[in-house]
Amino acid sequence: MIMKRTILIYLISIVLCLTIVVGCSSTPSTHASNQTQITEHTADGTFWVQMTAAAGWSARYFQSSVALPDGSIVLMGGADGNGTAMNDVWQSTDDGASWKQVNSSVGWPARVGFSSVVQPDRNIVIMGGGANSEDEKGDNSSEIFYNDVWRTMSTG
Repeated sequence: MIMKRTILIYLISIVLCLTIVVGCSSTPSTHASNQTQITEHTADGTFWVQMTAAAGWSARYFQSSVALPDGSIVLMGGADGNGTAMNDVWQSTDDGASWKQVNSSVGWPARVGFSSVVQPDRNIVIMGGGANSEDEKGDNSSEIFYNDVWRTMSTG
């Protein structure tokens, strides 16, 4: 099971987001029932509209997402229903209705429960997070915690 400590991070991210990228049921222990969906709401949270029932990215939980200055949304990492951490990046330019994969495996190690911010120059910075580690037999799962910082580099 992916780190129980990241449940708190997940709950905080839900409270802070105006546009939420939902990837986990309300019960963190039921990861196999993950659904991929995007939900928007009004600023006061009274009205919600589902943007898609199945986004292009695989069902996941404990991912991170940011809104860029141009209004697009970027989704990064997280874990699938089996608890496997990912390091892919997806972007939506239409409020979450459709998604395009930007990178299937970026330079940073696959992770869950990490923070991300957008800088004024549109670059994204990710920080921390963690993952599970197993020996070559698939036994002895242990938690790995990261204290690294990664930044996208503008190409133009």
